Amino acid sequence: MNIDSLLKRLYHKVPDYYKTSLGLTNDIYIVILDDQKYALRIPNHDIMDLMPRCEKEVLGLTRGLDLDFEEVYYDEKSRIRITKWVDDLVEFKDSKDPLRYHKTVSMIKKFHSLNQSVSENFDVLKIFKAYLKKVKNPLFNFEDHIGIIQAFLNLEESYRLCHNDLVSGNILFSKERSYLIDYEYAANNHPYFDLLSFISENEIDDPALRTSIFKDYFDGQISKDLLEKLEIIENCQNLL
Repeated sequence: MNIDSLLKRLYHKVPDYYKTSLGLTNDIYIVILDDQKYALRIPNHDIMDLMPRCEKEVLGLTRGLDLDFEEVYYDEKSRIRITKWVDDLVEFKDSKDPLRYHKTVSMIKKFHSLNQSVSENFDVLKIFKAYLKKVKNPLFNFEDHIGIIQAFLNLEESYRLCHNDLVSGNILFSKERSYLIDYEYAANNHPYFDLLSFISENEIDDPALRTSIFKDYFDGQISKDLLEKLEIIENCQNLL
């Protein structure tokens, strides 16, 4: 990707920009134009084939939720995206906000409140096998654990739009508000997948804290059957 050519095409000149250390599966640049900062996201094409192809749909559906950054430019084919930059951002793992867990669960619930479906499902088995091909020196036979994914697939639940990638860097806080960003993996999935993604990806192991998160999401209603279902989903998360 020739960034100079892209910026010149969009702005008729090449503004100042620099690469940041942000992003796991994307390269993130800060572009400075007329004293305003913008975030330029350029996807890592090595992992693009693992992603659902419905980000544009998701961005359209979630625009009114006030979760993401203000979008300036998006190209569906390349998935290059430009949004307004917020200076005082802190990601989940670095946040000292005592309400960060509650705020995150609130954003997940708001996302799920759309109760919408898009054109693709988040295919857990396909993604697992794609990841498996990238393992050069396996420590054990992952194929022996395919039953963990099958148990997840056997859960009876109507799929709905989910985020599917609740790593720390996609959960951000500023002094003004909270952000749930990066919808590249967003697609239809079991609605509790996001909750366990948040817990698994951020290594939330404290039993009391986990119970608090579950009560927050389920409005205090936690049954034995629900906990068994959540355990199946978490096992699937951990395997991925």
